[in-house]
Amino acid sequence: MASGGRHLVVGADGLIGQALVAHLDSLGEDVLETTRRGDTPTKRRLFLDLERDISNWLPPLGISHAYLCAAITSAENCRRKPSETMRVNVEATESIARKLVASGAFVVLLSSNQVFDGSRPFCKAEEPLCPVTEYGRQKAELEQRLSSCGDSLAIVRLTKVIPPEFRLFQAWLKALDAGDSVTPYLDKFFAPLPLSFTVETIAEIARRRLAGVTQVSGNRDITYEQAARHIVRQLGRRQFLVKPMPEPRSGERVSETPSYTTLDTARLREELKRLPPDVWSTINAAVGL
Repeated sequence: MASGGRHLVVGADGLIGQALVAHLDSLGEDVLETTRRGDTPTKRRLFLDLERDISNWLPPLGISHAYLCAAITSAENCRRKPSETMRVNVEATESIARKLVASGAFVVLLSSNQVFDGSRPFCKAEEPLCPVTEYGRQKAELEQRLSSCGDSLAIVRLTKVIPPEFRLFQAWLKALDAGDSVTPYLDKFFAPLPLSFTVETIAEIARRRLAGVTQVSGNRDITYEQAARHIVRQLGRRQFLVKPMPEPRSGERVSETPSYTTLDTARLREELKRLPPDVWSTINAAVGL
């Protein structure tokens, strides 16, 4: 059922933004979206590039709910270009969020498990932030800057979001079909979330105006090697086709590698009545099993 308000998805070019627009459309919502691609704007699709000067940007009239999905999410880009990515991920996003809140909108900000250092599983939402990656530091800084928005802002911390036909898994399937081996990382962990579950949860948080932090996570941490072995087993292939390898890292990146990515999901379960997705079911769906 439509909420009767007008929704703005900032960053509709990305994986989550694009899926969120489609989900809101399916609910019959009045949706506007922003794009950084100068050749695609329409009356519904508005041009907004966070890498440019946005000081004169004003929210469209009548926005009741806004979703901040635009970000530079590449950990490598953030590490190599901290000043440039900080301007997008923190300064520009903060400016947009504050303008939207001032206009009367309820704002949903997407954040990450990387606001924690990954030394322990299932970090609670209220624990002190302790990022070790530049991307995590930027997300933590943005969360702290916007904490003054009170009941007008929801922060949704996410673990790794997996779309249907996830590119890495599809590459593995192609290799296996050709009789070739796959080389997943044996020391890289994730707690995968289905894209559909993610956007449904984000939309429900907005509908209920559930301010504060909600953490959304897969139900356990697994390695990419474990994911590959699961896929091979489900396909009935031989395990010798999985040839794990350590993730290549320079010395300066070793401390950035988390042993855990899971988040505590008490609020998800207790207030939204949604169980953390089973990671094996998420993987099965991503490869069509």
